[in-house]
Amino acid sequence: MTRRLSVFALLLAGCAPIMEATTHDPARSVIEPAVAARVNDPALAGLITDCVVIHATEAELVRIAFDATSLEGPAPDIAQLIAEIIARPETTQCVRAGRAA
Repeated sequence: MTRRLSVFALLLAGCAPIMEATTHDPARSVIEPAVAARVNDPALAGLITDCVVIHATEAELVRIAFDATSLEGPAPDIAQLIAEIIARPETTQCVRAGRAA
């Protein structure tokens, strides 16, 4: 049983770069412009985007990533989802910590 768990853990570790490329990167391409439209500081927009990606669930990132092909910007429900993630205490703490650094 322990050996199976070890193999499973190794397989999951190998999936991290795939998740980054297929979910996190497209989600970032939606989140950052949406944040930048509200914040006139590119560095702050990048920090907020990083914190959103860190504190969003994988399911939320998948929903956001599906909106990456939109030419008009994020759909209203996706913009609302991004705002909800930003408003979470752990996300706001992440942003505060990043600004203090």
